[in-house]
Amino acid sequence: MTSKAQPPRWTDDLLEIDSEKSKALFREHRMQEPLEQYLELFERYRQVVEELIEWTVDLTQIRLYAADILVKTDFLTVVRFLASPFISEDDLKILAETTLSPKGLTDDGSAGAQRVVDVV
Repeated sequence: MTSKAQPPRWTDDLLEIDSEKSKALFREHRMQEPLEQYLELFERYRQVVEELIEWTVDLTQIRLYAADILVKTDFLTVVRFLASPFISEDDLKILAETTLSPKGLTDDGSAGAQRVVDVV
């Protein structure tokens, strides 16, 4: 007859210790991310923000161009970050009651794109 192995049991103290170790490892890893990566992404999205502002006349015409803007991944990312705090893609889909696919944003007279802009 074989005995079944019992799963480990952690005390609150052990969980706290492991939690602190995980936080320390996260901080160490995060602080070692290359500066070049940040600078590249910053420049990429700075340009997208400038384009968005120019295209929408300082965002005053964002509703007019919503469907054209939101089907472009970088523009969708920038629009999500216009809200404060920013809105995750998953939350935005639920709040705007649409998908973020080009079809979902442009079907039905671009109603999905309009709802995304309204939420943001």
